[in-house]
Parts: sequence; structure tokens; C-alpha cells
Amino acid sequence: MTKFIAYLCAASMVLSVSATAFAADEDNASEVVAVSETAETEAAEEAATEEAATEEAATEEAATEEAATEEAATEEAATEEAATEEAATEEAATEAPTPIAFVDVDADAYYAEAVDFCSANGLFNGVSDDEFAPDLTMTRGMFATVFGRLQNADLSNVTLTYGDVKADAYYAPYIAWATEQGIMDGYSDEEFGPDDAITREQSAKMLYAYATKVAGMAVSDAQSVYTDSDSVSDWAATAVYANSAIGYLLADENGNINPQAPITRADACYAVATTVVAC
Repeated sequence: MTKFIAYLCAASMVLSVSATAFAADEDNASEVVAVSETAETEAAEEAATEEAATEEAATEEAATEEAATEEAATEEAATEEAATEEAATEEAATEAPTPIAFVDVDADAYYAEAVDFCSANGLFNGVSDDEFAPDLTMTRGMFATVFGRLQNADLSNVTLTYGDVKADAYYAPYIAWATEQGIMDGYSDEEFGPDDAITREQSAKMLYAYATKVAGMAVSDAQSVYTDSDSVSDWAATAVYANSAIGYLLADENGNINPQAPITRADACYAVATTVVAC
């Protein structure tokens, strides 16, 4: 009996020691787990911090690259624009027509700038290399040629209908074109009178037709009144009265428009240049 009690006491001590050891192991394990969890948390936080730093750095780098790209694009656009403007300026300087200096056109004459414009643009030629002959009259064929040159007209498919216009004359295709455009009329379906001097009212009618039919100008209803308005032909009245809006004809010192007088080359240049500017 005594031995059995001793045995039980010994067993009890062993179990007690084992329980204590197990508890100690459990505590140690908990501490290990806690340490491990703490380490993992710190590692995760560190990784998150590093990831955030990486993303921020990437964002800043991307922003820097985008800004650099935009700046480069802006500089390139500015360079291209400057190059385009320079090229346009050079082209304009190269293509700018140079008027012919005519010895018989005074620089202070009322028609001087108009002659410069017409000669520089090839609308009127001089009678020689350095003479314009401003006081000579214009013919109907010459005036038709001016309109064709002004519009750079396509003369390839025009049809000549007038019997008194020779097909090989320099003005023939221009007369045909001007007639088709409604700018000029013949005396009849067969007669045009290409070598007849053109009168001031005839030129006014042709300039008015060009402005309204070809250039599409809307002309004011205002009417010009001249001392000799009663002598204007009915067929030319609208064109002559519209002179207040376009200004192709100048009245003389007495307020006369002189509708049946032949128009001079000087006045024809003035009339054409004024009409072009008005349109």
C-alpha cells in the first residue's frame, strides 16, 4: 500500500512536470507566433511603403517625361510655325510682281498706282518697254483681254460667235470668254467691233457686270448723279449710276461723266484697279 501511494505521488509529479513543460512550450510558441506575426506585419508595412515609394517615383517620372514631351512638342510646333512663316514670307517676296517703270507715267498722277497694279499683274502691257501711253484709247478687244487675264480664264473650250472677230486674233478667245461670262455684249449676234474704241459707259457696263456676275459683289442701290446724266444710254444707266458704290469712273471738274467719250488707257487702268479693290 505504501509503495502504491509512493508510485502515485511519483506519477503525479511527472504529470505536473510534463504539464508545466507543455505550458512553457505553449507560452514559447505563442511568443514565437507573436514575434513572427509582428515581423510579417513590419515586412508587409515596409513592402507597402516601398511599393508606394516606387509608384510615386514612377508617377513623378511619368509626369516629368510627359512634361518633357509636351515641351518638345511645343518647341517643335513653334519651330515648324516659324519655318512655315519664313517660307511664306520668302515665297511672297519671290512671287511679288514688280511693276514696270514707265517714263510717261508721272509718280503723282491719279492713275499712277493703278498703272503699277495693272502692269505688275500683266493686265495691261506698255506700248514699248518703258512707255505706257496713258492718253491712248482702249479698244473693245483690248478690254475683253484685260478681263480674261484678270480671271486667269480657261480659254480652251470657248466658242467664238462673232463674224467680225478673226479666230487667230490675240483677243479672239478673250472676247468669246467675256461674252460667255456675260461681261461683254456684241452690237449684235454677229458683230462685236473688236477694234472700235470702247466708250466710258461701255466700260462701266462691263466692269459692273464683272463685279456682280463674276466677282459676286453686292452693289448698293445708291445712284450717282452727274451733270450729264441725261446723256447716259439706257442700257448703261444701271452701271453708270452704280459708280457711286464701285468708283470705276471719275467725273471731270464740271461734274460730267462723259459717257460716250472713249476711255483712255490711264482711265481704264484706274477703273479696273478700283473695281478689283472694291470686289
